[in-house]
Amino acid sequence: MEMSWFWAHDAQADQLSALVDTGLGDTGLVDTGLGDMGTGVPGLGLVRLASYGDGPARRFAALLRTGPARTFEVDVPADRIPVDTVAVTGTGPTFTVVREAGRASSVHFGESLPPGNSLPAGRVLDISSSTPTAAYVLAQPPGSGGPPAQQVLAGLDERELRRALRRLDAQPTLVRLGIDGSLTAVAEPGPPTRWAAGIDADEVAHELNRRGAYPLDLDAVRTGAGVRFSVVVRRPD
Repeated sequence: MEMSWFWAHDAQADQLSALVDTGLGDTGLVDTGLGDMGTGVPGLGLVRLASYGDGPARRFAALLRTGPARTFEVDVPADRIPVDTVAVTGTGPTFTVVREAGRASSVHFGESLPPGNSLPAGRVLDISSSTPTAAYVLAQPPGSGGPPAQQVLAGLDERELRRALRRLDAQPTLVRLGIDGSLTAVAEPGPPTRWAAGIDADEVAHELNRRGAYPLDLDAVRTGAGVRFSVVVRRPD
């Protein structure tokens, strides 16, 4: 399957609508990764909108990929998160959300996902951050079958996480970097993925432009060392 995608970072709030509406357009954003798409290609959906920094220094990193049309909202209070939310970033009291019409999900705040495979009913779609006050999004379970067996791996360094993934024979679908350097991941059986955490924008571009791969997940956090990104990519089936 041919995947088109685009990512951008260092976006201000007033630039986001142009990015999502057109696929790129004349936004003035810093874009350092471009798939085989060009600009304004229909059929790109917003995968995730990562908010990082505070006040005037707040910026956004956006990931778009071939998929359903989606909308977003910024500064949404916890008690007003829409039921069709598929991605969420922030640590409160307000959040940035991505919505997909027709989806049914629930968002949980200030809770830690249980480690291992003792997950709540439903499929984990997103985790806002790796802090103790993280929010996470659960898709309602399908009527039959069920989601793949997911694992939550939290509070690990890079070596520990890679070791745990090998032991479980699982592939990460999302990775979150904490400001303390610890990692949280959700993993499941599936085709191999490649991931990196704690990298800068140039390194993100390198990971995303690997021949034949497409991005599954992107996150950004402002640390004492500057803005650091996490990314997960997969080759097409």
